[in-house]
Amino acid sequence: MNIDFISYDDMIACARRELALRKRVYQRWIDQERMSEPRALHEIACMEAILAHLERSAGRREETLL
Repeated sequence: MNIDFISYDDMIACARRELALRKRVYQRWIDQERMSEPRALHEIACMEAILAHLERSAGRREETLL
């Protein structure tokens, strides 16, 4: 893989994996008192916002290429 260029598709896939991981792991961390629920919800919301931003940006980029 060329690290000089990372595509929107690669970034979106990574953000989706990270979001899924957070949703799986954070509940366990809350139960173990390693993370507070408000913090977990905030972190998940941040990753959802990053993913949405990437998806919007990728869509705008595709529109300019057409």
